[in-house]
Amino acid sequence: KVSDGTYATYAPLTVRDDTGTKHDILLQQATTTWSAYNDWGGRGFYSSVNASGRLSYNRPYISGQGSGQFLPLEQGMVFWLEAQGVDVTYWTDEDLDEFGGQVQDRANNLMLPAHDEYYSPNMRGAVSQTIGNGVNVASMGANTAYREIAYTGGSDRRTWDADHWTSPDATWRFRGDAYASQPLLGAEYVCPLT
Repeated sequence: KVSDGTYATYAPLTVRDDTGTKHDILLQQATTTWSAYNDWGGRGFYSSVNASGRLSYNRPYISGQGSGQFLPLEQGMVFWLEAQGVDVTYWTDEDLDEFGGQVQDRANNLMLPAHDEYYSPNMRGAVSQTIGNGVNVASMGANTAYREIAYTGGSDRRTWDADHWTSPDATWRFRGDAYASQPLLGAEYVCPLT
């Protein structure tokens, strides 16, 4: 929480454990979804101003008191796990994209948050590989791995693209049955596209 004594806002910070310790639960934070629903400067994924579909993390979150979707959708799970004394560690969607092949070395269980909609091919492949390696995956909400994205900012993963306006093919299920969420997660989210 950042405050000047009169006004306050939040700035999310996720600390990833790279010590080599294997935890019971790895809880992922849905930062791509936070960015998609962030309408800062009228440039959210669902804003008519942002016809390109390109999004950047180089802007503050206006929702969730500056927390993106963390406070309304993820804080409760973090609070509960920590209160129960669960051996939990954290990372973000960008970490899944970059380090997804390491999930089985980092945790016995991967928890996906309440709204984790935007997945790159690396992210989707990592979840599939994680399940294949015997790690339990729990999706705690709907609309998980629904839209396909592509990181465009190089290795820093600060920008990404998704085609929202010209085609419904930007959803994984339109690639065919093998890419639907149901074979991956056991359930399929359906949203009417306009």
